[in-house]
Amino acid sequence: MNVIERLQAIRVFNTHDVLLRFGGEKDVALVFQGSGGDARDLTVHGTKVYSPRFKTSPDSPWYDNGMKFFIGKQAESMLAAKAWASAQYGIMHWAPCPTDKNAKIPKRVRQVVLAALADAAPEPGESA
Repeated sequence: MNVIERLQAIRVFNTHDVLLRFGGEKDVALVFQGSGGDARDLTVHGTKVYSPRFKTSPDSPWYDNGMKFFIGKQAESMLAAKAWASAQYGIMHWAPCPTDKNAKIPKRVRQVVLAALADAAPEPGESA
């Protein structure tokens, strides 16, 4: 089984689940939101700083759902979000989230996820 299948087997389906299951109280994710390329799509491009446990921007407008939001293309908005989140939460090292190619999580959390999956791997010859 690949990483996604192994995460799904333990009921971890998205970035929210990864942070709840493997992250700490102050861990956040950086999630890029963009369109699928449809010219009629009105989605605002940018990166959200997200936590399943608390609002990262309590005073943000209702449509940001309490998340700090950096508008822009993926490269520029992700850099701004990383800088802000590093200053706010002390997270200096980021890694891709195993469940979402457009999300970054603290590198430490990714290491915990991969270690948990390695520990849960079936022995050779054992069926999953």
